[in-house]
Amino acid sequence: MIGVIPFIDVAKFKNPEKSIIINPYLIMGYDPRSKESENIRILSNKNINEMEFSFCCHPKMGDEIVGFLDKKKVIIHHKLCSTATELIRSNKEMVYVEWVKENHIGKYFIVVNLQNKKGELAKFLNELVKLNIFVTSIELGVNSDFCQMWVELDDKNLEKISNKLKQNYKIIEFTSSKDAYNGKVKSH
Repeated sequence: MIGVIPFIDVAKFKNPEKSIIINPYLIMGYDPRSKESENIRILSNKNINEMEFSFCCHPKMGDEIVGFLDKKKVIIHHKLCSTATELIRSNKEMVYVEWVKENHIGKYFIVVNLQNKKGELAKFLNELVKLNIFVTSIELGVNSDFCQMWVELDDKNLEKISNKLKQNYKIIEFTSSKDAYNGKVKSH
């Protein structure tokens, strides 16, 4: 069966009363170890000291990902990245990688009216960091005090985060990328 690791009950053949389940990959010298780093789980029989995300495709939480081994480092690429495709074609050694946390990450569009004074944007961005919000893009108005941004945040904390921001800042718009009201999907 593809995708299933077979197990052999070796002892059943020698002594039916004593049953021991053995993974045949261990017999062949393959001992996969799981290593978790940040939100990524890596399965490999190699020693892994480091993990990094590729700069070419910037995989984000929930994207389908692949991992390539470079000495003792795993480099994570988006599954559809052209560099990853080339690495696969060149038979670059791969390891199994997956996201650890269940994906409750939502993408949101925020428009905030910030005071036109030194440090105000930095203060707002610092508040986003405290709330564990990841800013994916930001645009500042040339002739206005409005700041538009796309962010990713944990949907489970959406109401708490929204209320906290609205308490301290003049939020003009706080909309999901999947706007349920009109059925349209916003993009950036």
